[in-house]
Amino acid sequence: MDPKYYDDIEGQIHKFSGCETYLELFEHQVKTRKDHPFLGSRIKQEDGSFGGYEWQTYGEIEKVAQQIAKGTKTLKLSVETEGDGRKWRFVGIWAKNRWEWLATHIANMYYTVTTIGFFDSMGAAAVDFILDQTELTCVFAAQEYINKLVLMKKDGMAKNLKFLVSFDQVTTAQIEAA
Repeated sequence: MDPKYYDDIEGQIHKFSGCETYLELFEHQVKTRKDHPFLGSRIKQEDGSFGGYEWQTYGEIEKVAQQIAKGTKTLKLSVETEGDGRKWRFVGIWAKNRWEWLATHIANMYYTVTTIGFFDSMGAAAVDFILDQTELTCVFAAQEYINKLVLMKKDGMAKNLKFLVSFDQVTTAQIEAA
C-alpha cells in the first residue's frame, strides 16, 4: 500500500470494486483464488515446539463456514432478540486467534448474525454482563473457555446461555459438568 494512504482510508484505491462488505470480498476471493492458501495454523509438537504451517484454502474455509452457518440456523443456536428498535441475532466467540474463529465469524455473516467476541482479559462479571445485554444463547469457544462458561453457569451466571460449541475435543468430565 502506498504510504500516502495510511491516514486517508476514504482516499484509498479499492482493489476489489463491487465488494461492499467483508463477506462480498471473501466470496470474491473464493471465486478468484479458491485453491490458494487462506488460513494457516502451526501445529504444536509433542516436545512443545511448533511445526510448519498447515494451510486451508479459501474454498475449504468457505465450505466450513457454510456448514457452520447452516448448522447454526438449523439448530436455532442464534435466537432473535430485539434492541434499539430492531431485531438482532448474536453468536459469541471466545478463543485466541485460530482459523476456527474467522470461519465462525464468516459463517455468522451468511445469515446476518452479529459476532460477539470475548477477550482473554475479561473476567466472569464482564462476560456475564455482555451475555445478559445481548441475551446470547450460544458461544463457540476453545476448550479453556468452555470450562469457564460451565463454571459461570454453575455460579448462577450466563442465564441465557444454552449452547456451547467447542473448537476442541471435549472431555467426558466437561460433558458431565455441563
